[in-house]
Amino acid sequence: MKTIFKAVIITILLGYSINESSAMIDLNRYAKKIYRPVAAVDNMVITEDDVQQTVNIMRMSGIDMTRDDALEKTINETVILSAGNKKISQSFVDSAISNLAAENKLSDDEFNKMLEKFGVEMQYFRKQMEAQIILTEMIRDKIQWGINNQAMKDLYKNTKVVREQINQNDKAVMRASMQWEFNKNSQVKIAEILISQKNQQNFDKIIELLRANIDFKIIKKQFPNDITITGDDGAIGWVDYNELSDAYKEVIKKSSISHLTEPLVMENNLLFIKLLDTRNATQSQSGINQQYIKLSYDRKSEMLFNNMQAKLYTETLINQLRKQTFIKVF
Repeated sequence: MKTIFKAVIITILLGYSINESSAMIDLNRYAKKIYRPVAAVDNMVITEDDVQQTVNIMRMSGIDMTRDDALEKTINETVILSAGNKKISQSFVDSAISNLAAENKLSDDEFNKMLEKFGVEMQYFRKQMEAQIILTEMIRDKIQWGINNQAMKDLYKNTKVVREQINQNDKAVMRASMQWEFNKNSQVKIAEILISQKNQQNFDKIIELLRANIDFKIIKKQFPNDITITGDDGAIGWVDYNELSDAYKEVIKKSSISHLTEPLVMENNLLFIKLLDTRNATQSQSGINQQYIKLSYDRKSEMLFNNMQAKLYTETLINQLRKQTFIKVF
């Protein structure tokens, strides 16, 4: 259940690419974290909240990221803000955010609602945007003098690894842009797992098991007092789609077979649903990222080539900045 969001500055420069795992929802954000300091960069403190915000921002771009990767990314961005000599005006950051929203055909208000949907606070997003703008300016000249001749690009695009990467990206984008269409005769086969949040330690462990796609019945055996499921595996069989509540319909419509939906909140519990199968239902594209899908193979390979160059220069630059900066991970 993903929304692929065009955020080239945010995602490409640090070398991340869309992958099949992006079809899974990010369960980390449902485990309550202690907002404690986890690292320091010079006189700037990074908290667990900062790291979670990075996870949420990347997820808005359709990319799942582990907590450790998010911490490393947050440290790198803080290093750029701390060690970088360039100062970016707030009006320029505001303009960049508005342009990013416009590129995604969103108004500023719609963009703010999208941030809220993914649990992203504007102050964190602004900070990350500022770091990426500084980084972009720092490596722009180096990229212009890098390898960019057509012969190298042609050689690159014909390699097996590029063909496989483009194919993988295409599948991920297509998957993310699909949603179910149901009619009066549609049925869904689903499984449910109700998780109590009363014991926060157990809740966090259960979330980790769900992230690992462990069967509901195995989780139930480990945490019998924190889990409620139907039967042994949580499966409740075939159900008429029109008999479901509006909340059920909404999360199922955007789900994928064998993947968990976003949870439904029930007092102090979270209800996760897994869509097992459908009858009399079809999937159609929602229009997300149609622009990318329509690009030619040559254009997609050129984008990967440019991303590769940007990644190489970025890694070199960040390593140089890190050597000049005091960094401590707690």
